[in-house]
Amino acid sequence: MRGAIVGWAYNRRAAGAKHHDAARRFGVLLASGLIVGESLCGVLYAGIIVASVARGGSATPAALPFISDAFANGPAVVLGAIAYLASIYFLYRWTGNLADKKLES
Repeated sequence: MRGAIVGWAYNRRAAGAKHHDAARRFGVLLASGLIVGESLCGVLYAGIIVASVARGGSATPAALPFISDAFANGPAVVLGAIAYLASIYFLYRWTGNLADKKLES
């Protein structure tokens, strides 16, 4: 659902660009990169968990001992959502500007 909304907003912005076809292609490339990057991070994290559990360690090897549950279940969720939205906004803005600059030169 989030991806559809972000894609719709980006396509609206790209439709107003001088080189709207190229801007759309850059958007698809960015979305593909985000999907692949998330998949690779998930596989890497699963490997870390398997290696930790196989050696008798914790199933949460990346847990930080100095972060309380109250912070992890409250403010951390809000801060994570803000960071996610900000990164998506700036990445798509950068991609749109990049498409305009590449095709103007």
